[in-house]
Amino acid sequence: MTIPRASDEAVDAIVIHWKPGPDSFLTRASLSESMAATYPVLRHFPTLLRWEEALLLAEGVARQQTVGMDMRSVSYPASYVGSDRPSTQRPADDEVMLEDGAGNQTRVSITAFETMMVRLFETMIAGAERESLHETQSEWWPRFVDLFRQISERTVRSAL
Repeated sequence: MTIPRASDEAVDAIVIHWKPGPDSFLTRASLSESMAATYPVLRHFPTLLRWEEALLLAEGVARQQTVGMDMRSVSYPASYVGSDRPSTQRPADDEVMLEDGAGNQTRVSITAFETMMVRLFETMIAGAERESLHETQSEWWPRFVDLFRQISERTVRSAL
C-alpha cells in the first residue's frame, strides 16, 4: 500500500488556533472535512496538549530528526537510511512521514511540514506572551523561542 502524500497547498490550508476552547489543548488544527478524511493525521499533528510536547517537537524539527510523542510521530528521511521498508512505505528525500496513534500515515514535503511547524510555534509563542502565561518565565522558554527562530530562518531560506 502506498502512503498518501498531502500537497503543500493542503498543508498550507490548515488553520492553527490558540487555546480554542475550554478543554486543555494549547492548540487545535482546523481543516476541511474532505482533507481530514483523506489525511486524518493532519488534524492531529498540530494539536498539542502540553508545552513539553512543543519543546520536544521543536528540538526534533530544528535538528530534522525523528520525533515520537503522545500518539504521533514525524520521521525525517535520515530515519530510513538502510531501512528494508519498500520505497512506497517511506518518505522520499524531500519528505517527512507523519503518523498518528491510530496508524494513519501521510507523507508531506519537508518545506510544507516545517512551514506548518513555524505557524504552530508562532501561534503558541504569541498566545503565551499575550496571556502572560507563566511558561514564558520558565528556564526552557528562551530555548523554545530560539528553536522556533532557527526553524523559521531555515524555512525562509528554503523558500528563496
